Amino acid sequence: MDHSLDLNPTSLEIEYPPFVSGESGFHNETKIIETILGPVRNNPYTVDIMKTAWNKLYPEHQLNHLSPTHLYVKFSPGSEEDYKLLAKTNEMFYDYPLENEVITLGDFYPQPDRQFPELWAVVPPDFQSPIAGYSILAQLFIPRYNTELTREAFDLTGNAYNTGGDPMYVKTDDNILNLVAPTNPEDGGGGSGNGDPNLTKNDCQCIVYADYRKPGGCVKVMDAEHQQFEGVRQVKIITKDSWFTEDETMTDDNGCWKINDQYHGDMWMWVKFTGPVCQIRGVKDGLNYLLGWSHPVKDYLGKIRTGPPYNNIAVNYNIWVNRGSSAHMNWAAATINNAVHEFHQYATSEGITTPPFLDIFEVGNMAPQGITLMANYLPTIPAGFITSLIPSWLYRQLPDIGMGVDSKNSDQIKEIVYHESAHASHFVKAGPQFWMEVQKEEADGILHHGGNPYYQVGGIVDLAEAWAYHVGWFFADKNYPNPHRSVRWSFKLENTRNRELQHMPVGVFYDLIDKFPSGNEYDTRDLNPYTCCFTVNDKVQGFNCGQMFNLLGGNTKSPNDFYQQFKSHFGNNNLVLLQSLDDLFNSY
Repeated sequence: MDHSLDLNPTSLEIEYPPFVSGESGFHNETKIIETILGPVRNNPYTVDIMKTAWNKLYPEHQLNHLSPTHLYVKFSPGSEEDYKLLAKTNEMFYDYPLENEVITLGDFYPQPDRQFPELWAVVPPDFQSPIAGYSILAQLFIPRYNTELTREAFDLTGNAYNTGGDPMYVKTDDNILNLVAPTNPEDGGGGSGNGDPNLTKNDCQCIVYADYRKPGGCVKVMDAEHQQFEGVRQVKIITKDSWFTEDETMTDDNGCWKINDQYHGDMWMWVKFTGPVCQIRGVKDGLNYLLGWSHPVKDYLGKIRTGPPYNNIAVNYNIWVNRGSSAHMNWAAATINNAVHEFHQYATSEGITTPPFLDIFEVGNMAPQGITLMANYLPTIPAGFITSLIPSWLYRQLPDIGMGVDSKNSDQIKEIVYHESAHASHFVKAGPQFWMEVQKEEADGILHHGGNPYYQVGGIVDLAEAWAYHVGWFFADKNYPNPHRSVRWSFKLENTRNRELQHMPVGVFYDLIDKFPSGNEYDTRDLNPYTCCFTVNDKVQGFNCGQMFNLLGGNTKSPNDFYQQFKSHFGNNNLVLLQSLDDLFNSY
């Protein structure tokens, strides 16, 4: 069927409904699926084949030389560190050779004879490999359009050529320069269109190219508490044809994207959870695969089109059904990604320094909790229970933040992200040595929170954790006010005195802010009913998070250090205010 000739919105809705991860099919599968490849195909895109095809079609304009537009390469990593170096290039890697026909694209391609599986990629001609194990398999020339040249190259190599019902067919190639891949196909989404006839609004209300051969669409995630699909912000979109044509772009803050490149025939698509502020790593349960552990989550959506229109692709990540499935990991990755962006937004408005780029690892079968290691920014991670529970190869893959995501509540996942991101901001303010001291004291005691903590009462851990709990609850309350939330975040802010008995004076930060002091604060963990409460002498109000954060430098190593600095900076020799501050601080 020629879809380019039948673009009735109703027919599109029926024939191309939104792709929904989390409801059924491959993404909700928990078993591990192997990639199955067919025979090796004769590559029509080498510069030699393309030059031969050109000279056959246009003997009056013979070419003696044709510069490659891309390189088809193979990487042979020799260590876990090589995988990290490759991930930092932000290229699209495949764990199977691209010259083979793909029968089934699963979770991994078996390479049983290799300790470190090889990777394949299509890269620019000037690409510089960060690892020694690197070889160029072919120099490629990929024409920009569906042309007579491409058809001739396919004929020369014995490959079937399918235009996918696309009536646009460039029969003459008068200028070879017009055939190369577009200079900047990474166009992105968003914008209003401003009446541009080259742009249109599609079914998910995104501005995309009116040319339905140019891919575009939206990526959204279900927010369980907001009860709606929301755009997945600033993640990578990768589209690919049956061979080597590959385009990448980013979603905008509404989850919209578009690519200024024309496709014909089959098109595959991935969403890769990496962007300007974070990357999310993680694997489905049972997939002990180094590429999955070391690189960002990459959601394979499948062969999403066999012909135009390509500009109306909707991807929705719904609440997962099966724990540890791809649907679970993708929904959690999208939720975490949005939460990091929200933290940046809230932190900026509050005067809190934003964290550096965060490498986050999600674990599907672990209860919602987190740990901030800042492994990519510290010379070493203190030994303790963390290193004793994981194999050495994984130790070398430690993230900045680790998170359990066994929850279907968006606000609970995001509160953890806000909490751990607050730690990362604190790290920026106080410095690496401060954070190593926090980890050193917390590492062996973290398993005993709520029981018999091994870290010092009123010490560096109490300060760091109290601040992070405050920020996590404060930002969660901003994003999830009544009635759409699973936890009463405002109650936690106003009615929690210490996060653990004698430890972590969480409530003091909000008591410096709130304008309606209640006077009653609870003193235990999240127990219901609460068993004990204390009167807090709170006659202070009107301060803000930015003022507090600016005091959390490397020399502020305890709640008492913070109290003394706060009085020094904001007491203003006002005896009434200083007494009120003393009364408040002494309540904790």
